[in-house]
Amino acid sequence: MDYRMIEEPRFTIAATVRQFTTVNEENFVKIPAWWEQFLASPECDLLTGLAGHKPGPITGGEMLGICIGEGIEFSYGIGVELPQGASPGKFQKIEIRPATWAVFDCTVSNIQDVTKRIFSEWFPSTTFEHDDVPELEVYLPGGKGDVMPVEIWIPVKKKG
Repeated sequence: MDYRMIEEPRFTIAATVRQFTTVNEENFVKIPAWWEQFLASPECDLLTGLAGHKPGPITGGEMLGICIGEGIEFSYGIGVELPQGASPGKFQKIEIRPATWAVFDCTVSNIQDVTKRIFSEWFPSTTFEHDDVPELEVYLPGGKGDVMPVEIWIPVKKKG
């Protein structure tokens, strides 16, 4: 799998967060449905307005998917990177500490397949393990619908 390694400083995200489960791959159905609902709601404009309707200075993303925690039950957020010093308003504030990231390019149409392959193929074949930082889906400018470019940011550290 093609990827690149990056190191990024601390940054802050404002997000709306819900709980999901991996039982019967429910997360692969319910998270996309939530995105569709959220993007059509007034909350979306309110959230993106916190970032000035601009891509984040660290991630370059217009919007972010944030996966918090591992295991059967986990939290997932839809968010934006906050400009330094900006308030999250009514949304949850999530601090992302400095980290090393393995970054995988994909599109909205194949994000689930790429995510599955990262954990079933890439991790077992590398000297890396997951670091204790939320995973990110970085939704980049320059596309709409299924062809929207996405980067999957996986926080990593050397095994052992």
